[in-house]
Amino acid sequence: MKIVKIMGGLGNQMFQYAFARALQEKFQCEVLLDTSFYTPEIEDGEFPRPFLLQNYNITLKTATPKDVKYCTLKGSLVPKPLRKYFREYIRENEDGARIYDENLLRQTKKNTFYEGYFQNAKYFAPLLGDLRKELTLKNALDSINMGILAQIKSCNAVSVHIRRGDYIALGCALCDMDYYKRAIGYINERVENPCYFLFSDDSAWLRENARELGGERFFIMDHNPQEKAHYDLELMRACKHNIIANSTFSLWGGALNENPQKIIIAPKGWGGGFDVKII
Repeated sequence: MKIVKIMGGLGNQMFQYAFARALQEKFQCEVLLDTSFYTPEIEDGEFPRPFLLQNYNITLKTATPKDVKYCTLKGSLVPKPLRKYFREYIRENEDGARIYDENLLRQTKKNTFYEGYFQNAKYFAPLLGDLRKELTLKNALDSINMGILAQIKSCNAVSVHIRRGDYIALGCALCDMDYYKRAIGYINERVENPCYFLFSDDSAWLRENARELGGERFFIMDHNPQEKAHYDLELMRACKHNIIANSTFSLWGGALNENPQKIIIAPKGWGGGFDVKII
């Protein structure tokens, strides 16, 4: 039995799912998803992280509490010193989330539980075509988002993702204004009459600073709440080009974009193994 722990926001969920599918494909065995991370405290906390992967046409099943206990032996009568003989726990190096490590895909002869973020497309590159089909929504967008989708498809749409809210609170690095100005300048030189669709978790900042980014035509996308973040991602992937933040969320918006001539612009260190332009 192999189980992959799912945790974090939608971008992380997609990387973990893709890694699980890579395990399934390589070893031709059943791989389950452990979604126990998503407690009410996580889904409704200060920075909610709902389990949004369930809105997609994923093919892997969810592990039951019994499955997780059987695989990890946590809470079992087997003494902890002896558990290593019956199961294997593969945990990604904390500093290596975006670094490909082939050892994580090694053959194991015991029940194996995997924990990590696996933020590199090299783990699942041969499956990307299948993943683009599986990571489609089960249900159609609502009427508001369908209207925006039609607008996106009618122009040379470029998604721009600016992540601030939780990053500011947690002290994480932000992509600065200069990055976005360079990225938009790069697009302006190469795309005829681009139309920018701006996504952010800091609506007030975006409305105050949008005109400083350098795009002549832009629309602010702040209508979807956190529990509908998968709608934002669907709009991003429909754009012809993508300017991402230092965020797996918008990275997947670009990765799922099926435009063969797409330009994905990313900050340094955030290519994730995909074909992106680092600005």
